[in-house]
Parts: sequence; C-alpha cells; structure tokens
Amino acid sequence: MVPTRYEEAWSSPGGPLLIKQNGLWGFVDLTGREIVPPAYRFAYSFASGFAAVEDNESYRFIRADGTPAFDGSYHDAYSFVLNRAPVQRGQERAWIDTTGAAIFRWSD
Repeated sequence: MVPTRYEEAWSSPGGPLLIKQNGLWGFVDLTGREIVPPAYRFAYSFASGFAAVEDNESYRFIRADGTPAFDGSYHDAYSFVLNRAPVQRGQERAWIDTTGAAIFRWSD
C-alpha cells in the first residue's frame, strides 16, 4: 500500500509506482519504499525499463534506481513503447532505442 503522504500515486505496468509529493514526481516500489525520491517537475511511468523525467526545463531517461539511462537531454520526451521512445531537440524529432541512439529522425 502506498502511504498517504503523497498528493498523487499512479500504477505503472512497467515497474515502480509514480508518486507526487510537494509538487515533485518520484517513484516507489510496491511496498511504498521510495526508490527515486520526488525531485522531478514531471515524470512518465516506467516502460522498457526506463522513465522519461523532466527537470530544469529538459527531459532525460532514468533507470528504476534513478541513475541516468544514457547521455542526452531533450526538449520533449515520452515513454518507451516496444523499446522505442519519441523525443525532440529543437525542431528535430526522433524515435530512439534503449541505448539512446536515434533510429528515425525528422524535423518540422
């Protein structure tokens, strides 16, 4: 059971539960133990072992232990689907794989 000290809590089919405390997002395991303390302006649920998180006006991907998944920050990023995630840097958009490599790019 997730403790009631959180403003919001969301289940995640891909891993830890997404929680919000004092306006910041983090993650807890199924016992309610914080595994990634609330420190992000926004976060998506885990998928394919990664979560997109926003801090300081940019997005990056983290692993379930909170460590960076790979180098790279983005203006926008979304959850992985079938080991691919859509991201944006400036006007360039791409689908990346789980190593952070772009597998398809386009721009507006």
